[in-house]
Formats: sequence, C-alpha cells, structure tokens
Amino acid sequence: MKYIYTDYHVHTKWSHDIKENGPIFEEYALASQENAINICFLDHYEVFYVKNDKTYPFYGGKDKVIEYLAELDKVKENHDHLLSGLEVDYYEEMEEEIAEFLDDFEKEFDFIAGTVHETEYGYPFTTREKLIQLLNEKNQEEIIEKFFRLSRKMIDSGLFKNICHIDTIFRYINENDIKPFKNIEEYDDDILELGRACIGNNIQIEYNISGIRHPIKRPFPSKSMALRLKGEGAKFFIGSDSHSIEVFQASVPLVIEAFNTFNHDK
Repeated sequence: MKYIYTDYHVHTKWSHDIKENGPIFEEYALASQENAINICFLDHYEVFYVKNDKTYPFYGGKDKVIEYLAELDKVKENHDHLLSGLEVDYYEEMEEEIAEFLDDFEKEFDFIAGTVHETEYGYPFTTREKLIQLLNEKNQEEIIEKFFRLSRKMIDSGLFKNICHIDTIFRYINENDIKPFKNIEEYDDDILELGRACIGNNIQIEYNISGIRHPIKRPFPSKSMALRLKGEGAKFFIGSDSHSIEVFQASVPLVIEAFNTFNHDK
C-alpha cells in the first residue's frame, strides 16, 4: 500500500445504516489521500437482509456485489491506497449460505471481516433504539450471553480470518447509558476467551476505536484488554468504523496512535 498507516473500517452509502446521500468511494479516496492514510471499505453485508429487505443496498446478492466491486474498481484505478472489503454478519442458521458467498467472492476482495450485530433478527444492538426494543422482549443477561455464544461460534466456524469489535455488545449497555445488571468488567473473562479463541484460530482482531464516540467511551476491546491479548500473541487490525467523512478525518490521529501501539511491522 502507498502509506504507512491503514484504517481498515470505513462505511459508504452502500451500508444500510447510512442515508442515501452518504459518503461515496471517491470522497473517502480524496480525504484519505489528504491525510496520507490507506483505507479499507468495510460496508455491511448481512445475508438475512440481502434475502429479505428490498431496501437493503445489497438486496439480490451476487449482482449487487458485482456492481459494488465495479464501482469501487473505477475509483481504485486512480488511487493506490484503497482496499475493497466487506463486514459480513454471522448468523448461526446461515453458515452454509455465508460459506457459499465467501467461496464465490472472498478472492475478489482485499479484506473481509466477520461480525455479530444481532442476537435476534431485526434487532441490531448497535442501534440504541433497536436495543431498547429488544430489551423489552428479552432480558439483558440473556442478550449478552447469546452475543458471546454467537461470537464464539463465529470464531470457531472457520469462515473468517478477521473479526470486528469483539465486545461491541457494550456500546450502549454500560454505566454511562443503559445500566448493566452487573459490572461489565465481570465480562472480562468472556472477552478474553473470545480473544484467545481468535489467537488459537489465527484470526486477526479489530481494535475498533468507534466506542470512543459512543457512551462506553473506550475502544472495542479496551486498550488494556487489547494489550493483554497482544501479550498473548493476538494480531490486530485498526478500524475507525467511520460512517461519514467528518468522523473519518477526526479519527485519523487515533488510528495512527493505535497502529503504532498494536502493529510492529507497519
């Protein structure tokens, strides 16, 4: 890549949680060039919505993915600091379909990462409004325990070489927002177990700085947890999880700082 540092996690209007007039590839290409940093587009790809939601950017599957790659390739022709990627959601009932998708397209992308955003279909806990709706139907302990169970299944599935924000369930469930039924530090062993499972499966872990922008006010995982895992042999990639050009630009110094902390060979 052209530059020393890389932000492996930015979203464009191809992600369903961004408005139609959201950022496009070219805007990120120019902003990242100005900041002398490589970027990887990691837009959301969620098989459940690809199949069931006609408003979803990738609805229809393969044809839309081909369109996405073609659009990005045009921009990459003029910029040598861009990576193509997807943030692919894990669903335990859809492992076979996810595997088929990866068989078809993984080699077409520079970088793919797995993630868990939902413990129940249609209720992403990374959206505060949806999390509150989910908490009206399920108790908090059940949601958190299911998140860790699904995350472990994802890690052990063999589907992914990279995993995003391993403890993002605490974006809103923390002492600064939706009060946890017990101190979230009591889940440190669960987070360590996920991190160690990534180490054992030779999977890179994301150090996702977006938590700083949310009520939890710290990265996913925390710096202390990430350093502990690094000491045990974990490999990290750094992501801002930006959903706008403004957030991306503001995150560049934090990405560089994290890159220097967690990557020996830049």
